[in-house]
Amino acid sequence: MMKHTKILWLCLIVIAIFSIVSGCGSGGSSDKGAPVIVTVTDYSGIRIPHATVVLGDSNGAMRASGVTDEDGQITFKNAPANATVTAATTCLRSGTTITTYSIDVEYDVNGSVVLSLDNCTATSVILPPVNDSPLGTVTVNVTNTPGNVTQTQITVGRQIFSSLGGLITRQTITIRESDLDSNGAFSIMVTGMDAYYNTVAYGVLLDQTFTDGMTVDIPMGPMSFVQFQITNLPTTAVSLQPSVRIYGSEILRPGSRSTYTSYSLISAPSSTTMQVTYIPGIGNQVNYQIDVGLDQDHDGIADSHQGLSLNLSATTPSNQSFDLSKALPAPSVTVTGADTATPTLYWSGADPAATSIFVSARLHTSTADLYLSLSNLTRSRASIRYPELPDSLVAFRPNKVEYFSVYTSAFEGSVYKSSYGSYQAPNP
Repeated sequence: MMKHTKILWLCLIVIAIFSIVSGCGSGGSSDKGAPVIVTVTDYSGIRIPHATVVLGDSNGAMRASGVTDEDGQITFKNAPANATVTAATTCLRSGTTITTYSIDVEYDVNGSVVLSLDNCTATSVILPPVNDSPLGTVTVNVTNTPGNVTQTQITVGRQIFSSLGGLITRQTITIRESDLDSNGAFSIMVTGMDAYYNTVAYGVLLDQTFTDGMTVDIPMGPMSFVQFQITNLPTTAVSLQPSVRIYGSEILRPGSRSTYTSYSLISAPSSTTMQVTYIPGIGNQVNYQIDVGLDQDHDGIADSHQGLSLNLSATTPSNQSFDLSKALPAPSVTVTGADTATPTLYWSGADPAATSIFVSARLHTSTADLYLSLSNLTRSRASIRYPELPDSLVAFRPNKVEYFSVYTSAFEGSVYKSSYGSYQAPNP
């Protein structure tokens, strides 16, 4: 009887210990998380089977890997919170022998996620076919070229003719269907640049009815100007690029674009007034922009930028004021382990008022260049670590960070604010 009693107590003790240990490893344990369902598609939304998918923790350390099934999916059970999920594949485009390497990474995943890869069977952008049938020729005579113009450019539809350091006074152009404006006519723009590549003269001929063999004369004249008053320039500013863009809402013309003038700054004044060129008469919508290059690491080269863009209801260009104290601060970026397989990209100083943050990077491997584009990061993040990859994806392990940037933006009424900081690998 005593022997049986001892055995009973021993069994109860073993059961109790087992229950305690089992309780410590179940339920709300941090070792068991929610499942993560990963779907991998190409850029057109078609699912990709047999793509390699890697599950990592929030810092990119690898926890598991596998391949998608015939339906382009894979499920990881008990995934860590805020997981890092990576999908990668290689493929060959028809008619080529060059391998395409495609990778996509999502950070802070808690549940279902869709990653997109290039599988070499579908184009990422589908454009309507262009009717490129030739209609005949037009001869353009450029007259009255100002003396400060050292090179000229003629734009007709999709075609651009540049003088490459000289002047164009006469050019015969074959007009094609694709060169016609949306109203069935065609337009010609001539621009002239000075020795510093600033646009200083122009000539336009709009909405012409095409006749084969026709000849047109386009006289050039000085640009029109508006005045930008810029205040509160950062002390690290090393360049300014103001621009005015005029475009039409119904007719796509060759002149519906910006004319840029860049100014280098040895030291940034607290304010400045600038004359900004534009081409009048080519549209009824006006956009004003200012881009400021900043030298945050004090090496004499702009490594970050701040931008303001005004989209006003007025249809006639006018003088504008830009207060850069209202711009989004440019993030500062750094990289550690830039020549390792798991580099970490850091940023700081991103404005909480920014409504979007976009991170992009170009990394070099032993076989290819890889590109990362990340737009779904949580706002609390200030760094990402390139994910740890299995040996099956050794070709996707980087050995150098070539470029890395963080872009922030926000709308405030009619003002679009933007800024970015960038890292460029030092020259060897």
